[in-house]
Amino acid sequence: MSKPIFDQDTKASDLVRHYAASIVNKTILVTGVSPSGLGDSFIRQIAPSKPAKLILAGRLPTKFQKLIDKIALTHPEIEIKSLELDLASFSNVRKAAEMTALKPKFQTCHLGHFLFTNLIMNKILASKEPRIVNISSNGHRLGTMRWTDYNFSDGKYYEKWAASGQAKTANILMGISLAEKLGDRGLLASSIHPGGIMTDLDWHTIHVGLREDGEQVQNLDEGVATHIFAAFDPTIAKNNSGYFDDCQLADPFKEQVYS
Repeated sequence: MSKPIFDQDTKASDLVRHYAASIVNKTILVTGVSPSGLGDSFIRQIAPSKPAKLILAGRLPTKFQKLIDKIALTHPEIEIKSLELDLASFSNVRKAAEMTALKPKFQTCHLGHFLFTNLIMNKILASKEPRIVNISSNGHRLGTMRWTDYNFSDGKYYEKWAASGQAKTANILMGISLAEKLGDRGLLASSIHPGGIMTDLDWHTIHVGLREDGEQVQNLDEGVATHIFAAFDPTIAKNNSGYFDDCQLADPFKEQVYS
């Protein structure tokens, strides 16, 4: 039987059925969980496939308590716990596994994840078939790594889009580095572009001119599909450190063409 072809129209709900055997009995930690967000949708999609344990991490666990209660009610066989994780505070990150003068975009979108991942790396490597998926985006093209001035001269020359691009570039570089350094210990690491998804955060922050680039707006079921593909597809081992878009290996240096 040939492998199904996944693309920008693939839905997470379809992939969950396809990868059910890869999801069952897994321990899965999801950071950045918030109501109506990507993490929320990811958890709801995979829960019916009976992972052994779900760890939901976010800045305000009270905001996603309803999700925890829902999963506990509908899937009592799953062990589920919440974890307070404020990626903008290094001291909080350490407590979960120091508020600094770094610009919040780089700390929240990259350094917090970097620190947290390294603090729990021994636990990750001790698991069966360890895998890390970094949520980057094609927005990495907006800015490269400013190795000698990553903090924009302490904010003096701060530009939000360049800062966003730098953070997303760092996400990808982290995935590459993890694969290079720990691939021989069985770790699979990848980065993904989640697509054009309108979450609650998007409506509050960039509701004007979001999709002027021609990229189609996806719903959460479609937008979380690449998360599930990268997290559970067994064939991506041959592309360890890869960057994935629309459930396919992608070239991060090339623009996706949308019809």
